[in-house]
Amino acid sequence: MIKEYYTTYLWQEERGKPFWKYHCDDPRIVRKMLRRQTFKISCQGMNKYFYEFITTYSTPQKARQSLKRLTNGVLKKDPDTGGFMVKTYPKMDK
Repeated sequence: MIKEYYTTYLWQEERGKPFWKYHCDDPRIVRKMLRRQTFKISCQGMNKYFYEFITTYSTPQKARQSLKRLTNGVLKKDPDTGGFMVKTYPKMDK
């Protein structure tokens, strides 16, 4: 099943602490995260494909920079949760 778009979320576990969580349902981004030594799986979906990873960053700017580099997308701030979201689109073969 091909989705229209995938979403990757980033939020700080606790304000003032260096722990950050990623929630991702894009298989391409998940593979990138699994290759990194600093990302640890904290949750994995059973009936729906998604992974949650936990990692540490010293500043919020570094966390946002990492999300932007992983996804090659445009960050949007979620006003309700204070986290960040990126939409990625599946690669279509011609």
